[in-house]
Amino acid sequence: MVVARGRDRSGDTTGDVAAPPARGDRTGNGPAALIRLQRTAGNAAVSALLGPAGGLSRPPGLAVQRDKKKKAPAKKPPSTDPPQKQLADIQGHAMDALLPELQALEPEVRGDEALGVAVGGTRLVMAMQTIAAKVAKTSWTTFLAAKKTDFMTWPPDQVGSILRYLGAPSETAAMQELAVSELPEIVQNTQGDLPLVEKGRTDLIRTTVAEMTKKELGYGSTTPFVQDVKQRVLVALYMRGSQMVDKDVAKGFSYPNRESDGTKGVAAKVNDAATAYWGPNKSGEAYLFPLSAEGKKHAYTAITSLFTPQTDPKARTLIHCDYLVSLIEYRAWAETIGIDTFDKNVAYGNIEPVLKYDGFADLVGDVRVSDGTKPTTMRPLEKVTLGSETELVVGDHVVFYNHPTYDALTVGDPDVWKLENAIVVGANKGGLLFQGHGYPSPVDKSVLMAAMCSKYNLHVDRALELINIEKQAKGKAAKDSAKANRLAKYPAVTRKPGGGWEVVGMSTVTNRVERRDLGHLTPTTAPGLRHPKDNALIARRPTHE
Repeated sequence: MVVARGRDRSGDTTGDVAAPPARGDRTGNGPAALIRLQRTAGNAAVSALLGPAGGLSRPPGLAVQRDKKKKAPAKKPPSTDPPQKQLADIQGHAMDALLPELQALEPEVRGDEALGVAVGGTRLVMAMQTIAAKVAKTSWTTFLAAKKTDFMTWPPDQVGSILRYLGAPSETAAMQELAVSELPEIVQNTQGDLPLVEKGRTDLIRTTVAEMTKKELGYGSTTPFVQDVKQRVLVALYMRGSQMVDKDVAKGFSYPNRESDGTKGVAAKVNDAATAYWGPNKSGEAYLFPLSAEGKKHAYTAITSLFTPQTDPKARTLIHCDYLVSLIEYRAWAETIGIDTFDKNVAYGNIEPVLKYDGFADLVGDVRVSDGTKPTTMRPLEKVTLGSETELVVGDHVVFYNHPTYDALTVGDPDVWKLENAIVVGANKGGLLFQGHGYPSPVDKSVLMAAMCSKYNLHVDRALELINIEKQAKGKAAKDSAKANRLAKYPAVTRKPGGGWEVVGMSTVTNRVERRDLGHLTPTTAPGLRHPKDNALIARRPTHE
């Protein structure tokens, strides 16, 4: 597990790099930071930091948190040092090293919590209580249940170290158990509209934690970690739920003006249950629906009303994939910070939900949220550039891209799947699962890529067929007619000077002229999750640290 890796530090400047300071204390040396350091690394580390050397020298005997090879110390004869010195000598150790050192002390020393408070504060006392539980053979799950409230203010790596010392199979397993116990509203589906059965939702929480703990995410306490898990799981569940259908084919969303969806001739719209909360379309074909006056009073209801299932496709909320992702991001964040808090801050004007194609962009960056007395800066989403797909986690919003010549190829015969906004909604033995608007169930990357390439290749085949008809036409009139037909459908498909055909035209994805030899596209030659302009792998993800 590497959540908050390096947080439990005691002055060591080698090995793991310490995670960044919590938001709001960007210098890392303010009072809040010192309090966190005292709690996580003990009084000795704080004293060293404030001493003449400025924390540059390492206090004697301190151990690195992740020194997995460190063995429990051999049994020593009782120390002749005063109890206070015995505790002071070890209290600055990282938790992994502190626990066995503490257990090696005499019971009357390691159990003196009053002295522990004076020497090392709450961190040393928690270590003492951990040793007492170890001696009493208390199960790690029982200890977690008893200390869960305290643990929510502790760094996840220390919580994991403590529970692993008490018998947890791994630090990841410890954090999975904690997250599940902290999210009963998801596990039990208290609102009643989440997909999957209870076991499925529980498994999704565990999967999300397992994926998160593989990454260097960095959390100063367990609270924001669990908040991120909650928001990620809700995003995944609402994407799944928005696409699932019951026996009557009732669901909340379809695409506008799409024959295959049964909505041909019907423009983008909100459903009847939502019309009181959303204003009229403000932007024509590039549609945009602001909240109405009533919607600003009941913002969360305005959002959830759009999800109301309908059996008639034309009665549903008719929007495209990026609009749906925006709604899901808003809904999941609202439930994570609290529905009442969300509604009040929309009324204050701090949050301004708009049903638009890039609504999620308004959630990227800092948003001021007030409790009625003082505002707090939150970051609902963060746009990050990843090194590889292995860094993706459940709840991440990604985009699958078709080839950038798709605009030019289909200019005379407009079609869907220039790109696909999707959410990482789970994982199986084969890897991550993705889902976007129009996919009734989660699929792996290969399915999405094959579908996008198939759509591109459909138009390649049509263009080649028209080219072949033109070649075979007899007489000038027939040839002119065939050429006119080809140019009407595929005006951007042109002859190459050296022979052959190519697609040339402006791309709305890269904002530049793109060209490609006319031919089939394969998943290996398509951009996929990489932006075709700069090859960047972008994800938008929750952040509560």
